[in-house]
Amino acid sequence: MSAPAAGIRPRVGISACLLGEAVRYDGGHKRDGYLVDSLGAHVEWVPVCPEAELGLGTPRPPIRLEQDGDDVRLCVIATGEDLTGPMARWAADRGAELSEQDLAGFVLKSRSPSCGLGDAPVSDAEGAEVDLRSGAFAHDLSVSWPTLPLASEMTLRDPEQRACFLARVFAFARLDGARGPAAVRAHHERHRLLVASHALDAVSTLDDLADGDDVYAYADGFRTALQQLPARDDHARALRFACMRAGEQLTTAAREQVATVLEAFTVGSASLATAVDVVRDILPDAHPRDAYLRPVEPVWDAYEAL
Repeated sequence: MSAPAAGIRPRVGISACLLGEAVRYDGGHKRDGYLVDSLGAHVEWVPVCPEAELGLGTPRPPIRLEQDGDDVRLCVIATGEDLTGPMARWAADRGAELSEQDLAGFVLKSRSPSCGLGDAPVSDAEGAEVDLRSGAFAHDLSVSWPTLPLASEMTLRDPEQRACFLARVFAFARLDGARGPAAVRAHHERHRLLVASHALDAVSTLDDLADGDDVYAYADGFRTALQQLPARDDHARALRFACMRAGEQLTTAAREQVATVLEAFTVGSASLATAVDVVRDILPDAHPRDAYLRPVEPVWDAYEAL
């Protein structure tokens, strides 16, 4: 069972065409039903269209990434006009504006020369595809905000990627609302198992940082720890870690139940939701709003598919 969002509605940047805005080069859009109709009820979208906002117009001549020696340039296909510099300047200015909006993540349009996330085609001078890389804006975004959760509408179709991205988005939004050492300690206790699922070795370090007074050091460490995409084995280790904390309070039958469900989960015959349900039900002192054991609805939906 998932937990309510408890008033948290993260602000998430998004390529505007994914919301159905007619800003693409051909005057169309790429509305994504999941993002608009499902996830949109839980987050506040901040739409961005680099090409339209750069002033290229809609509709407009198509652009592409072109290999130029060791460099990659953003060019208008028909004329060869080089937009690399103008896009970089616009991205720097827009990035400064977005940094004031407390974004907790960003969803980007796949294969776009401006927004593609590692999958934008790079062409040679004749138009033949020679490589894939991030679009011009997506690249600048990842460099400027290295720990900001980024995803495309395509990667979010993978439950593993979706669970990771959304768990980070909601965790980072809560972190932004944590003011002062006491609030940071409460945040850490709520997210300790989530950290364990991403980077078990980071838990003790963050324990120490949460007990200190340097909230910025904790925030940096927390964001960094959650960058790794958890595999099934990582989730299983985190759930065993949760049970270890209960120690002798767990009966032999409970331990066997956990071992059975984690084995099934590890080989793919049980979902993460099933494994979490079992562990949560046997833990006597589980945090009532634990971000990992009781995630918000869109994360839980990914658990059920994972």
